[in-house]
Amino acid sequence: MYIIAGLLLYALVLPIISDDCIDINNDKSNRGWKYIDKLRGQKIDLKVDGLNSTYTIGVCANVLPENQTEYAGAIENTQDNQTIIIGRYNSSELMSGGHWILLKYYNGEPYDNICSNSKRHAAIMFVCDHRVHEFKTAMIVDENLGRQKDCYHLFEVEHCVACIDDGCNAFFHRYSPGTIILMGLGSLIVTYLFFGWLILRCLCKRKGWRQIPNALFWKEIGHLQADGCNMVCRCGKRPEDEYNLLSGESNVSNPHSSTSLFDAEDDNILPL
Repeated sequence: MYIIAGLLLYALVLPIISDDCIDINNDKSNRGWKYIDKLRGQKIDLKVDGLNSTYTIGVCANVLPENQTEYAGAIENTQDNQTIIIGRYNSSELMSGGHWILLKYYNGEPYDNICSNSKRHAAIMFVCDHRVHEFKTAMIVDENLGRQKDCYHLFEVEHCVACIDDGCNAFFHRYSPGTIILMGLGSLIVTYLFFGWLILRCLCKRKGWRQIPNALFWKEIGHLQADGCNMVCRCGKRPEDEYNLLSGESNVSNPHSSTSLFDAEDDNILPL
């Protein structure tokens, strides 16, 4: 009988304990809570180089084993297998800006002989990064022990949930300007080729290479580029070209003659 009652009590109490963060000010009007809810229940383990301790942090979730329900939102596992609760999510506070969210867990276990034996607390700084969509990496920035009280552990997490002004789906922040331009040009080329082929194939009944839109242009584009390069980049004298371009005629008798159109016009105006 007692066993059944204990199991029922455990089943009822555990979901309540691991349900949500409890704000110390009883105020959840901050818009950052809506974004943090997207990560609620997720946990991550941290191993810091040079330190013998490992850390586990959760977002409004109990990071202790399921049989230990102490609202532990952040813990430290020491080298001697001791578990220290840094902060509890039933005593939390949240602040936010356009590209950051700061989630604090208070009421951790007290320090021993440092920080005036004050209680620990954890500060998790979520920094905006549009490229990160999973809660898998974090780092401990600092363990502030230089105070007389209110010492804390500062963790940093890069995630798109902190991009409050833009959101996780901000297209222009996920891709560089060059990538966006290339994607736009590629889309235009594919659209041009597809609809051009469709019209020539279905309406004009063309077959073979004639199905390609503007096939003659693409066939001659190499020659056109060579002519353009020759016209713009080469500096050799081409008097016959000047005459041909302006008069529309060719000097058949002497194609290498240096007499230009302007010399011919001068001869015509000389007195007889």
